[in-house]
Amino acid sequence: MTATYALTNALGFETKVCSRCGGSGHYSFNAMHGSKCYGCGGDKVQYTKRGRAARDFWVASETVDVTEVQVGDRVIDGRTKFNVAAIETGVHGQRILKDGTREDMRCVTFTSMQGNVFGYGEGIKVRVRRADAADKLAAALAYQDTLTASGTVKKK
Repeated sequence: MTATYALTNALGFETKVCSRCGGSGHYSFNAMHGSKCYGCGGDKVQYTKRGRAARDFWVASETVDVTEVQVGDRVIDGRTKFNVAAIETGVHGQRILKDGTREDMRCVTFTSMQGNVFGYGEGIKVRVRRADAADKLAAALAYQDTLTASGTVKKK
């Protein structure tokens, strides 16, 4: 009989040993990526359905429209993370619509504490970490406890 154990990552989301590589982080070799496992990205574990649903809930709770970002917020864009020091909104060029008319392209530009500049078109969603980040993570972990193994909410 094989026992399965639910693991958790550093944040508390439920994970399992990668089913592709068996927890080694390596699979077959290719010249572009070496032997890194595509199932887990070399992390040796994958999210369970419950863990993935809870993590997605957490990320969605931290995601806002780019126009709602405030000075002092920490923006997380993929692997890029920066604290916002200044915000500028303006018109940066035009785009041609399907009917042939032109429309101004509005852009929000953030200056980081290090002086780097990052620009986003209006309507883009970005992930923002604020002072209530611990509360949002706790809510996501509580949400995970209400899920079944298939990642759906338990019926009462």
